[in-house]
Amino acid sequence: TVPARSAVWAGHTVFWADTLRKTPRKERAAHNYARAQDEAGRLEVALLWYRRADLAQPGQAKLPSSMGFCLARLGRLEEAAGALARATALEIQAIRMGIEPRRHAGMLAVDAHNRIGILMALGRRKEAAQACVEALPFAGGYPPLQEDAKELGITP
Repeated sequence: TVPARSAVWAGHTVFWADTLRKTPRKERAAHNYARAQDEAGRLEVALLWYRRADLAQPGQAKLPSSMGFCLARLGRLEEAAGALARATALEIQAIRMGIEPRRHAGMLAVDAHNRIGILMALGRRKEAAQACVEALPFAGGYPPLQEDAKELGITP
């Protein structure tokens, strides 16, 4: 019925929950449902769904990236750094393979910058410098990453 279908469009969480009921094995539905939960502040639920989506499509950088940001918001910085390390590795791999290099360079810059910040917060400056060195050849044109390099004493 029209009223029942209209209710599905009431918000992202409702829409993606409905999509998941209809297509439970789709990574995109699980990822978008997780994002909706994340935006609503339900971080533990979001993390569960990010992980489920990642199991369905383990080679996509956007999933460990989303998990990393969610984990950081939960205060789980060690896990966040690990998830962002995986995301940056997948982004570098995609760039090397010529898969949407501009898009992946932008994602890499954001993920590397946040990973570096988390590592610095954890007192792991040497590891932060290594993360910066790994990302610079692929995303060094992005100002936040250039600032990280400068702060860490790395010449791009």
